[in-house]
Amino acid sequence: MLARHSSIPSSFALLLAVLALLGIADDGGPETSRFVPHHPHDVISAVAFSPDYPSDPRMFVASPGTINLFLASGDRGLTWKPTRSGIRGQVFREIALASDWRESGLTYVVTEDGGLQISSNGGRTWGDPVAANRLRMLAVPPVAEDGRRVLFFAAGNAVFMSPNGGESHQVVFRPSVGHVESLAVSPDFAHDKTVFAGTSDGHLHISNDSGRSWRVTRLPAPATHIEPSPDFGEDQVLWVSTWGAGVLRSDDGGATFGNCGPGLSDLEVNEVRAAAGTTTYELFACTRNDGVFYSMDGGQGWTHTALRVEKTSQTDNHYTSLALSPAWPDDKTVLCGSFEGLNISRDGGTSWHESNVNPPRIGRIVDVSPTFEQDRHVFACGYGMHLLVSEDAADSWEVRFSGMDAGSVYDIAPAPDFADTRLVMLGMYKGIRRSEDAGKTWSKIQFPPYPGEPKDGYTTRGIRFAPDYPRDARVFAVGTRGMFYRSDDLGRSWQGTGVVTQWATSVVLSPDFTRDDTLFVAGSHVWVSEDAGETFRGPLLQGTVFSDGLVLAPDFAETGEMYAIVKYRGFAVGTRRGMVWKNHNEGLEGYIPSALELSPDFVNDHSMFVLTSGGGLFRSHDRGRSWRRVSELGGPVDQGFSLSLSPAFATDKTMYVGTFNGFWRSRDAGSSWEPTTRMELYDEKRDPWQRHGDWRKKWGGLPVNNTVTVSSTPGDTMSIRFEGIGCKLVGPRGPGYGIARITLDGGEPVYFDQFAAEDVHQQVMFEIGGLESGSHDLVIAVSGDKSAAAGGVMVGVDALEVVFRRSDEVVPEAASFGR
Repeated sequence: MLARHSSIPSSFALLLAVLALLGIADDGGPETSRFVPHHPHDVISAVAFSPDYPSDPRMFVASPGTINLFLASGDRGLTWKPTRSGIRGQVFREIALASDWRESGLTYVVTEDGGLQISSNGGRTWGDPVAANRLRMLAVPPVAEDGRRVLFFAAGNAVFMSPNGGESHQVVFRPSVGHVESLAVSPDFAHDKTVFAGTSDGHLHISNDSGRSWRVTRLPAPATHIEPSPDFGEDQVLWVSTWGAGVLRSDDGGATFGNCGPGLSDLEVNEVRAAAGTTTYELFACTRNDGVFYSMDGGQGWTHTALRVEKTSQTDNHYTSLALSPAWPDDKTVLCGSFEGLNISRDGGTSWHESNVNPPRIGRIVDVSPTFEQDRHVFACGYGMHLLVSEDAADSWEVRFSGMDAGSVYDIAPAPDFADTRLVMLGMYKGIRRSEDAGKTWSKIQFPPYPGEPKDGYTTRGIRFAPDYPRDARVFAVGTRGMFYRSDDLGRSWQGTGVVTQWATSVVLSPDFTRDDTLFVAGSHVWVSEDAGETFRGPLLQGTVFSDGLVLAPDFAETGEMYAIVKYRGFAVGTRRGMVWKNHNEGLEGYIPSALELSPDFVNDHSMFVLTSGGGLFRSHDRGRSWRRVSELGGPVDQGFSLSLSPAFATDKTMYVGTFNGFWRSRDAGSSWEPTTRMELYDEKRDPWQRHGDWRKKWGGLPVNNTVTVSSTPGDTMSIRFEGIGCKLVGPRGPGYGIARITLDGGEPVYFDQFAAEDVHQQVMFEIGGLESGSHDLVIAVSGDKSAAAGGVMVGVDALEVVFRRSDEVVPEAASFGR
């Protein structure tokens, strides 16, 4: 599993990578070049089927990435809903379903920072943790004939057993050397009581009495996954995947092992899964780098499947998890979770498609104008793409990404006098985008080279204006790898002053900055500068601070108080100007804060809000010392990512939250919510667009995100599977364009002539509404035809706008499919 192999030297780098979300953008170049798609890096750590799949079409995925999700699909992976209401923790490790899941609804999950949690309603909502240890592994035997439910779960230093479905548990194994890397139970556990635990020192520990005693088998490499055969009680066949020795097979219950056959080009294997085929066992194995392999003879030989993900430089461990349909071989559905997304094959690995588990509707950032009372502007961005701007307090939205060459937005910074200047800046990949007309047009600010620049150091994570702006024209920013920047001319030009820390998420200035020159950088710990960023000291607080997770009290000069949301620690209060920190999670019910906002009237009301992962919205009235729930579980903001309050919150009570299902607004301080967004944008650079043929990227003009994708080869296609009730396809027109052939859900084709006497962009090529809610397939093909005046048959695609919600629809965010 992702970052499970703590014996591997790169595991710490992998954990840091999980925190990252880097867009792929272009620095310019010739008019056309080879296309490199943007990936939103949907880190998938665990996948699971309903035990009655496919007659019961449900499946689950867990994503511990920047956008932290637990998702369920009720239609075989075509569409997804968030279903982590009540789940604590963020680093998902394992998912398991009870053998009688269809009747009992019992679903289990372990998170590294939340422990073991159980759902009794098919994963819709979750109970409190029954084991709060930092767990990494889970194994659930079939329900015994007498109804007993035994559970095994493990942290790195111990294996636990619960004899009663989680009501109580005890340690049954502690490794004397190394740590636990893998865990499994026999499918015939009710009779043979067999448990397996692999440790990082290359040993397989086996118990045949529910963990009371253990014997040991030496392996040539640590076992990353243990897979007993479906008939283990009879044949004693066992496979283990390893990092370094490929897949091993035992025919005697784990006493001895031999290497599986040839065909594995990558011997660093994350998981191996087995199912009974028509004549023998059929196996799948997912590897660190080379992909997924298939064996139809129990592992005697392996064939490389067709899956190839577009890899990211954030990790060297790409294919991380597998699940096979319980109805194998009648149903040959395979799930492969990777660092780059969820891939599904419905034909036993012959062909694959990427499922859209992290759509751009996800509300990653939301921010109101500092002069919101006058201009009513709200800014928001989805996951991996599309900047939205509202001029009417979110009653309506407009996409403002025309001509902007960028993959992802990491910070939105409207100027303190935005109502007058319309100045807004965005933190982007390799620099900043700057607009003086509220985002209608943009200029690209490229940072100058800096000696010893760390990789990705110019990706801007946080931007802050000096408190005495505009008289003080300084603006400050931090980059991903801890680079610190300063502008003395309102962001037109910048200079780097050095690397502050290993990882940076935000920069925060003292409210009294004009007198004390104090600012803080957060990310990998908290660091302070008392000379406006010339030098830094620290760390003041040790821990990973979430994006925008550091805030100073407005009366910081008098109280010295500051507040942070920190990985594994939750909410913390700093006193003595950050020299002393104390955790204050009383009332947060164990949920992990994901966003923090102080009341604009904080000096008088001492009030602040935190949005949590899985637990909704909480409020403190005593400067963060205690918390009280605002939103009840089961509402639309249970899984929130971003939060913003009106500057006039004391009187108008308006707040905004970004969720999986877009951006929501409350006019009563969080008591009730209404959706404000119903459209999402899929730029042609973003997954899940699929390209077949000689497509290439083309710059020029004002397309969405600065490029279109074009081909002049008849028969070439671009396709996308989307979830929604309507869509609008936009693309270019010009002298060299021919006729595009467009089909929706395999219906009758529609032809659009892209010829025009002059080049123009964002032209509507196809538009439809009133579709049945669910998954749809759109295909654009180069027809090879053209009008008489056209100079070529080229077809171009820019973006697809998808309507995913009716304008009058108000729906809960929690997954609603039943058992």
